[in-house]
Amino acid sequence: HEWTGAIDRAWEKDGNWCGKVPTASTDVRIPASAPNQPLISAGIVAVCRSITIDVGASVTIAAGLPSPLTAGGSLAVGNTITNNAGVAGLWIQSAANSPNGTLIFHNLASSPVLGTVEMYTKAYYDPAGPTGYKYKWQFFGIPLQGPVPPSPTCDGSYVRENDESQQTSSHTAVWTNASLLSSFRGYEITQTSPKTLYFQGQLTNSNYAYPITNSPSGAYPGNNILGN
Repeated sequence: HEWTGAIDRAWEKDGNWCGKVPTASTDVRIPASAPNQPLISAGIVAVCRSITIDVGASVTIAAGLPSPLTAGGSLAVGNTITNNAGVAGLWIQSAANSPNGTLIFHNLASSPVLGTVEMYTKAYYDPAGPTGYKYKWQFFGIPLQGPVPPSPTCDGSYVRENDESQQTSSHTAVWTNASLLSSFRGYEITQTSPKTLYFQGQLTNSNYAYPITNSPSGAYPGNNILGN
């Protein structure tokens, strides 16, 4: 079942497919030769059994809309994704005041999927703000199979991790470009103004054993933060 893009980018239009819009039992191929590459727009629920994205092709899952509040586009793949186009072949968008796009897939960890996931962070800091209120932090977790370096995704931002073993009220460890971000671990981020971050790499699609710690001498013992 092949995408043609004969009309425009809308996934939900029959005229953009060689046949009809895919169902949960459809195997889909996205060729690079199509004049328009597919976009799953806000509020659109797309399904297929499997999808193959050719080199040079792409599928974009859009963020939602703020008014009226509309869910982001979603793609549920019942079986597997074969993304031959790398991180540019699968793009999940975010927006300032709207839900993110969503993707569900069932590849085994031995069949990784590359992609780009956006995250809009509203966090910011104001150097001229009152003491104790200069920094507005946002919790986040990486959607990638870690460990991955924070640069270039988090360039220009401050990133820190909660450390429940520390005995001071700050109880955080500040990350540098040499640090590594891990899957399912919770972090905090801020920067001079809100912006979109772009996580590019292997999407997380496996179970993960996360060590939970509890240090009785810590200022906040047992305070572990997980990123979903």
